Amino acid sequence: MKTDKTYLADTHLAGRLYHMVDDVWESLRVGTKLLLVREPDNAHDPSAVAVHLPVNDGTVMLGYLPREANELPAILIDMGWGHALECTVARLDPSAPYDSQVSLVLKILRNPAGVTVDGN
Repeated sequence: MKTDKTYLADTHLAGRLYHMVDDVWESLRVGTKLLLVREPDNAHDPSAVAVHLPVNDGTVMLGYLPREANELPAILIDMGWGHALECTVARLDPSAPYDSQVSLVLKILRNPAGVTVDGN
């Protein structure tokens, strides 16, 4: 049986304290889809992947994938396969420590166009 997506990792939103999560907390729900934005020039982490919430005609940066979970997504995005990644909110706990308040799940999506690695 073919599935539309497969599990990659559970992780948390890192750096939540330094970004706009409080301003959009009421917009977050379990299952909310988030955008992954590569930051190759990030001075603190060359594999940095920022996590954004789509809002209206733009996005709000929420934080980052933690270092222990960002290497493979960074490589996939750099190789042009970022569209194959899905990041969703898995759990929200406002009473937890800041870096544990927002849990994320990463999945790899099936390639709907059927494009193979060699482009055929």
